[in-house]
Amino acid sequence: MDILHELVFVAENYYSKFLNSHLKEGSKLASLYDLVKANEYINDDEVSQILYEGIPTDKKYLMLKRNLMLKLNDVILESDNDAMEYTQLRFQVEKQIIIAEKLLSVNLFHTPEKILKKALIELNEVWFTDLQLRIYKLLRQIYSLKGHKKKLLKTMDKIELLKKLLEKEDEVLSQIQMHESYFNYSCSLNPNQSLEELSSLILTHDHESENHSLEFNLNSLRLRIYLAYGYNDPKQLKTHIDQLRLFLVSTGRLFEEGQRLFVNVFEIRYYLMIQDYPNALKAVWRANELSSYQSFDRFEVSALCYQMYMIQGQYTEAGNLSSQVRSTSQYDRLDPIDKAIWTLRQVLVEILIYLEDDSEGKVLPNWNATEIYETCLPLAKDKTGYNVHLLMIHTILLLLNGDSDVLFDKGNALKVYYQRYLKSTREPRVQLFFKYLTRLCQCKNQEDKVEKLEIKFLEKLYQLDFRDPNEYVSFEVFVKLLTKEFTRSSVLYI
Repeated sequence: MDILHELVFVAENYYSKFLNSHLKEGSKLASLYDLVKANEYINDDEVSQILYEGIPTDKKYLMLKRNLMLKLNDVILESDNDAMEYTQLRFQVEKQIIIAEKLLSVNLFHTPEKILKKALIELNEVWFTDLQLRIYKLLRQIYSLKGHKKKLLKTMDKIELLKKLLEKEDEVLSQIQMHESYFNYSCSLNPNQSLEELSSLILTHDHESENHSLEFNLNSLRLRIYLAYGYNDPKQLKTHIDQLRLFLVSTGRLFEEGQRLFVNVFEIRYYLMIQDYPNALKAVWRANELSSYQSFDRFEVSALCYQMYMIQGQYTEAGNLSSQVRSTSQYDRLDPIDKAIWTLRQVLVEILIYLEDDSEGKVLPNWNATEIYETCLPLAKDKTGYNVHLLMIHTILLLLNGDSDVLFDKGNALKVYYQRYLKSTREPRVQLFFKYLTRLCQCKNQEDKVEKLEIKFLEKLYQLDFRDPNEYVSFEVFVKLLTKEFTRSSVLYI
């Protein structure tokens, strides 16, 4: 049913005007489509009961579902969609190449040559390097069959050039995909590949960019945005965001909404960096219009919106957003890491609401520190992003629950972790807060030391005004709230 839900979502949002010719009104196919469209939570048990008063394994129902999937596949493949012009144009050229290949397979070469040359003309403005390479390889075969040695040699030179261009384009694309994968689960500033190497990669391709495809130029701009964000350079980030926006405008509707969403997402990041929260909220609204939970791109927007609420101390709003995300039909289909991150976000909100509450009868958040740690296990390859959040929240839960022996052991464990993984990072505020938590774990019932810790670490944190990506909430706020909590309560210190 998950596959059918996604096919219906795509068909309804991008190809609805073509559905009438494939789905006859009043038919079982149309009824199944309408049921799935109207209820994103509906499952096979419910649908089979409504349509056939049977069970999901009934042959009638299985055939109906299969037929609808095939129909929707046909709609998506055969219909033109202005909102996906880039994909559509690529698909049209690929169809011409396939026709030429089929004709060449029986040694017919006159018509294939005409088809391929026409396809090259269509590609002149777009420059799909990989498609050009496929076309020239087929032309090489044609000139071989025709015995045109000069054209054959010229085509072989062109193939070598395209191979080199494609290799460079793929190198940039691989870096983009690495960063996208990284941003999906890590809030750490430092990517696995050094920023210096990325800078070198961009400069190398700058000198040879004029022969590259529009897709390559798009990815180069995206890579610059990642680089500026990694260096925490808001000025450069804004410059490259504007350049990418102009590039998308210049290409008309060639690129899909996903690229425009990318611009909006990094606009949110930019406004958060410069602490312009009204414009950050506007960027969130724009991003929401281009995204949805059903296509899974709304989760990233929601994460940034959550961060915006947390920075401003709007913990109730952040908690409501987190609860909304975790109640969506798509949440269970997220990667376990993503679900763990949203769990940690929910825990963090509840901790902060508890710490801000000055009432006498307040109740500790209903979270077990050990269960949280075992549910949201640390990642072996992400020592400074996700793991930092997990360790911080786990430590604070232990502090609130007041087991002094466990706290002492936890403090030692944090020391070891700091020496191994955080000492050499480019995130000084995270380093300071980790040291603070380490010493707080060892203060036990010495309230005077807790107060001295606050003074000492606040002074150092104030000297570092850069807000780290790992700071959903200012570390200064946390230090003050924890000091207030532990100097008025004897629960922690035994």
